[in-house]
Amino acid sequence: MAGPRILVIDDDINILSTLRILFQREGFQVQTAFDGEDGLKKIIAGNIDIILSDIDMPKMNGFEVFQKLRMQGLVQQFPMVMMSAGVGPVERAKYIEEGAEDFIVKPFNAIELLARMRRILSRVAGQTGQAVGSAGPKSTEPAHGSRPQELTRGKLGDIQVPDLVQFFLLGQKDGFLELTLPAANARMFFVGGQIIHCTVVERSGVAREGEDAVFNMLAWTEGNFRAAFERVAMPRRIRTPTHELLLEHARRSDDLARSQATAPPAAAPPPQPGPGPGRKDDFNF
Repeated sequence: MAGPRILVIDDDINILSTLRILFQREGFQVQTAFDGEDGLKKIIAGNIDIILSDIDMPKMNGFEVFQKLRMQGLVQQFPMVMMSAGVGPVERAKYIEEGAEDFIVKPFNAIELLARMRRILSRVAGQTGQAVGSAGPKSTEPAHGSRPQELTRGKLGDIQVPDLVQFFLLGQKDGFLELTLPAANARMFFVGGQIIHCTVVERSGVAREGEDAVFNMLAWTEGNFRAAFERVAMPRRIRTPTHELLLEHARRSDDLARSQATAPPAAAPPPQPGPGPGRKDDFNF
């Protein structure tokens, strides 16, 4: 039988990566979202047994997600556990009274977190008479392998390209990361979390590939991104380990920042001669 299906919503990629690895090691099927808006779309799509959501997030916070589920009568179908740092007992109690299953305070203890999630799942299974993770009315998605499992999409600026690469690296995932701008399109391919190929194609026709494309792509700071998990069937063209590529990118970025900080200011242009007083020949009529 497949493991429980959990959706983790948090705008901190390090926490997302940690929780993904933690739950996957315990046999969970894990989906993630970077904000409440994306999380709500995945909840409504189904294929989820339990939700673990941060509160403070861009676009839509965790409590707004919970309120929308409650208004749509989906709280019982999708039990939701809230988590945050710096929230006092009165506010935590308010969330639970409103219908949240539990409240986890950051930083959390992994053993305690797993125990609480399993307790909730056991109670839900007892109420519905259906084991979590099994096929049922919640699932509206096709079977695994019929299409890529999208991880997330969004805009650069809220998150940087090296952070997205770390997401694949820490999870040891196969898949791709795609970046788009009006003037260019870029794709990075992963096997086991390692970058195996990369291409950057500009609308002007200029194209890069290999490590040159990797460093170009890591430096993007604006545009849209899309990341997905899927089997990648192509030869490995980049042999350098991904962590070394990230370190080299960081070194280059530091060198560039230092050179810009120490560059002398641009010289002021020399003054242009103007018309002198009382000289008629300085004027054009």
